[in-house]
Amino acid sequence: MDGHSVKVFEETDGKTRLYIFKRDDGLHSFGVEAERDYEFEGNIFTYWLPIYGSGLYENLEAAEKDAIAMFPWIRERAPRKFSY
Repeated sequence: MDGHSVKVFEETDGKTRLYIFKRDDGLHSFGVEAERDYEFEGNIFTYWLPIYGSGLYENLEAAEKDAIAMFPWIRERAPRKFSY
């Protein structure tokens, strides 16, 4: 599946973010990822771990409505917008 981010919401601590995507076929979906630390041989590595992936939606509004219902914290965050 190809596509691109339309909106990104970040938690206030910057360690969780929700993306809303528009796919090349015109459908939308959203995903959530969280920042995690991994220790290996005394070194700390930071990476982003996907923690949720939605189903498909016919439009941006439907995807965003469901995202807000599942993750109410995004209601309080201004999204970064992407043009498409």
